[in-house]
Amino acid sequence: MRNILVTGGNDGIGKAAALLLAGEDSSIILIGRNRDRGAAAEREVQAAGGSAKFLPADLSTVSAMRAVAAEVAEEMEHLDAIVHAAGGVFSQRRHLTEEGLEQTFVIQTLARFVLTQELAERLHQAATPRVVLVAGGGGPDKELDLSDLQGERTHSFFGSMMKNAAANNLLTLALQSHHAEIEFFNYGPGLVRTKVSMSNPLMKLALSTVGRFFSRSPEEAGADVAALLSGTYPAGFYGPGPKPNDPSRLRANPGLSEGFWDYCHEIVDGIR
Repeated sequence: MRNILVTGGNDGIGKAAALLLAGEDSSIILIGRNRDRGAAAEREVQAAGGSAKFLPADLSTVSAMRAVAAEVAEEMEHLDAIVHAAGGVFSQRRHLTEEGLEQTFVIQTLARFVLTQELAERLHQAATPRVVLVAGGGGPDKELDLSDLQGERTHSFFGSMMKNAAANNLLTLALQSHHAEIEFFNYGPGLVRTKVSMSNPLMKLALSTVGRFFSRSPEEAGADVAALLSGTYPAGFYGPGPKPNDPSRLRANPGLSEGFWDYCHEIVDGIR
């Protein structure tokens, strides 16, 4: 039986992937903020044939990330896969968490760094561990200004989306470098009609107008995630399909990903 952790598993892409993986002899831990939706998702995954447990957690603080990682480690002696599906742009204005960090960056990017690091020992116990970051899939392929990554000087809704997609690209490369025994997949699902997306006025407008012609359902994106975990795809960057992408410019400058790795470590090490 495979042990799988899914963040954002109470809704959207995370839940869609969990429902598909449930039928593949999997024991799944779902992490989400909403207890009612989490409990409902737990029942759905169990009805689909899998073992499931919901753990409520607000991934907007490093302390909460560490706490839920400890719970997962208690539940599972080995971890075959992590699906980092929790995310979204949560405010058009820059919003700081109680730890003084920008909220979107924390949930969309830093939580993935922390949970993977905290659970690396459990992943190393699995035969073929895999981690999927539901992110940009390799694009945009651009350099990041780490001094403005959290919108310290400039912040906008779409700007934050682009920065966190690029940050996840760097995080994926850094994780590949530091955990060679684990297969990492960065998957960009494209424009997806999730409840989180539809709850934002700008995204709802886009999805209700021109976006409705090329957007995808959570179930379609979830099927791609399940395929990456269950198929013979090589580790790397993927778009919808899943089709492989190659962020060649980022690969050509490994110092970018190492700089981002150090940036995340400095933040996390400063919070105890």
